[in-house]
Amino acid sequence: MPSPAQLLEQAIAAFAADGDPSALTAGETQQAAHALASSPMTPQEAELVLVTFGLPLVRLGVNQVSPGELDAIAAALPVFDQSQARYLEPSDFNRLLDRLDRAARTFRNRLKGGGAEPVAWAALARWRGALTAAASAGHPKMSRWLISQASTLRTLFRVTGDRSTLDAAVAAARRGFELTPRDKPFWCPIAGSYGQTLLVLHEQTGDLAALELSLQLGRRAFAEFEGLDHVRVAMASALVGPLMRHYEVTGDTAAAEEGVAMARLALQLSQPGDPDIRSWAGNLCQAATTLARATGDLALAEEAVAAGQTAVAGREAPAPSHAAALSNYGYALHILAHITGDLDTRRRAVAMGREAVDLTPRTDPGKPEQANNLAEALYGLYQATGDTAALEEAISAWELALELAPEGYLGREEYMERLAAAKPARA
Repeated sequence: MPSPAQLLEQAIAAFAADGDPSALTAGETQQAAHALASSPMTPQEAELVLVTFGLPLVRLGVNQVSPGELDAIAAALPVFDQSQARYLEPSDFNRLLDRLDRAARTFRNRLKGGGAEPVAWAALARWRGALTAAASAGHPKMSRWLISQASTLRTLFRVTGDRSTLDAAVAAARRGFELTPRDKPFWCPIAGSYGQTLLVLHEQTGDLAALELSLQLGRRAFAEFEGLDHVRVAMASALVGPLMRHYEVTGDTAAAEEGVAMARLALQLSQPGDPDIRSWAGNLCQAATTLARATGDLALAEEAVAAGQTAVAGREAPAPSHAAALSNYGYALHILAHITGDLDTRRRAVAMGREAVDLTPRTDPGKPEQANNLAEALYGLYQATGDTAALEEAISAWELALELAPEGYLGREEYMERLAAAKPARA
């Protein structure tokens, strides 16, 4: 009986003879290729796997690539040696890389709705990593592929909390940014994306240099971008986070006002039916809440709540974005209740906060802040009503926030201070 490698060689020979893709897409051929890809491969075996799954796709487009095929291609790419290739021409290899990129983008678009398991994001990161490792350093799309890899790793970090994943995202984003010529039209989006990765790093470590570079890149990218409107919207919204963090760290009110203005602009520039409009609304909710908390501005607090309602509308559990939107909306309600004293608003804030914490896995890096938001709403309810059950739940929520927040986490000291102030109220 022929070995898997022999079966693939026979199928490739048949395909080369008549151009009929059925030899490569036959069940036994596919099984043989998967068998090779599931164990250590020689460079020759890796080429057989790449040809079997790649040529029908790049030359004929006879079927849609499956996750299993992408995994096999990703496993074969690091082993493949172009200098010893027998079947795969350089032009076909480059087209295979392009096809892998398109397939990964299609898969990512399906995941963006939320609710995807971490294993799905890990698979996407694997494919992206194989793509950037296989492409030559001078490949014209390398910088964009690296930024896409960084974005995927950033999302994977959000759903797993694995710090090594965040470090890999920062490294990929930095390399992609450094490879991008300053005069290229895609410099601005790449600079903005690198800035977003640096912001996540700052949030987890308190690294002020990362925050300042994030803000610098975001401002420059937005100011200089002259491309598509929907990209400009994303860049305006992406600038909100660094501006509000800068305000929280430095007390620079002008930065906070700029952040709120950018969040408003993103919504104003959005087109009706834009699938990302809830994300832009969520940014406005957070920014307006932060400034309303400091100023006591009722109109701003009401604007934050309205934006929070838009951000929550249409989202479904268990998407991480849904839990985050609920938490931000709940905190906006808490700030509005603090200004107005309305008891029903306080209770709605608590309900939103509880739902968000319940929906969020412990591994999510955003859970400490969600627990803090719930604790703030509960403590506000206790102060307004004397409800000791709300006090105890608030203390438990702050303890959870501290338990989950790593050393260097931006809000950790605030959680400790709030918990220390709440505990004496038990007496």
